[in-house]
Amino acid sequence: MHTQLTKLWEEGRSSLWFLPSILVTASAVLAFVLVGLEGTVGEKALRLLPLVFGAGPDGSRGMLTAIAGSVLGLAGITFSSTLVALSIAARTYTPRILRNFLRDRGNQTVLGTILGTFVYCILVLRTIRAGESEFVPTLAVTAAILLALVDLGLFIYFVNHIAQSIQATTITASIASDTKRAIDTVFPERLHGAEVENDAEPERVSSGQTVPTPRSGYIQIVDHEQTLEFALRHNLVLQMERGVGDFVAEGAPLVTLIARDRVEDDAVRDLQQLYGISKERSVRQDVEFGFRQLVDIAIKALSPGVNDVTTAVTCIDHLGDLLRYAGDRRMSAHHGRDETGRLRVIARTPTYSGLVGIAFDQIRVAGQSQVAIMLRQIGVIEHLAIAIRPPDRRRALLDHLNLIGAAADRGLSDEADRQRVAQALDRVGAELRDVGVVRTL
Repeated sequence: MHTQLTKLWEEGRSSLWFLPSILVTASAVLAFVLVGLEGTVGEKALRLLPLVFGAGPDGSRGMLTAIAGSVLGLAGITFSSTLVALSIAARTYTPRILRNFLRDRGNQTVLGTILGTFVYCILVLRTIRAGESEFVPTLAVTAAILLALVDLGLFIYFVNHIAQSIQATTITASIASDTKRAIDTVFPERLHGAEVENDAEPERVSSGQTVPTPRSGYIQIVDHEQTLEFALRHNLVLQMERGVGDFVAEGAPLVTLIARDRVEDDAVRDLQQLYGISKERSVRQDVEFGFRQLVDIAIKALSPGVNDVTTAVTCIDHLGDLLRYAGDRRMSAHHGRDETGRLRVIARTPTYSGLVGIAFDQIRVAGQSQVAIMLRQIGVIEHLAIAIRPPDRRRALLDHLNLIGAAADRGLSDEADRQRVAQALDRVGAELRDVGVVRTL
């Protein structure tokens, strides 16, 4: 149940309706509360408000009508601007970053506050009466004017915010920040110095009770603590066939249970609920998806129709920073063991060499004719070679350094560019000489 609620929360906060709906509801409640307070607040205090802001029933109606019409116009402009920003971002960078725009709290707050003000004005407007039973909720009308001023300030903020949010530096920095939070969540434990993860790839089995996937989609969340608890409670070994970020088809193997006795259907359904499956990937537990977004932006920037090398270099810088951030993390922590040390959960988790491959492979191929891309990737490996100590991870860096050298050999035709790359390869190769020899041009 906790996993499913977390998935619903993640989907809700990544939509344009969730926070605005809360703010609209809060505005409606505020309208009823302030109108109800009209009879309890001191008459002298209420008598001062019209001297500053208001008038009688007709003036108050006119004021609320004007505010409601104005903020509704602001809401239209805000929605239009958001859609334009989404279109520009999808066309210029990659459609996979649209989720980041939709979950932006600034955009959601502006939309919710403006729409909430409109609803507030409509609800207060219907309570105003003229004639013998005249009623003007002075306190509520005053609050409407204050809300209009707040909306004006938020709209100015929104114009500045939306202009900044579609810049490449802002987008890449936001993706990198989200990915670092995912690394902290998924890989909280750190390695000690040059420690090697001996149990990073446990032996997998091919037989056992298969648990089918309940629905098609991408695995967003897995409750690793509860999967270990399930394995201990039923005295079995639980082998995950798919990990976070993988696409699973309905009915396909999700988990294999290695046990003496068959697990009952009710328990299997409980196990299926520990997986949060949705129609799209989320970076919450999916570290590889964060890397993938940056790689997609870099590849789009290197395409002939865009040819924006600077944006690609920015993505490479952030990818290098993420590899450094994950360089000392233990990535086999989700392979759960019981108190005796016996393996109980064989998980599907990213490996450091896999993350390095995602960060370098496609960009290397797409940018092999650009000397700036080759030099920047080599520079990133140089910084990582200084910071990363485990030999297996340093060997992965050396492998990709050699691949970059081979790509530069194929793609660079200018002799001066080739010499620059060769010098960089020799310099970084000296940092990694403890794990192998670097290829030279």
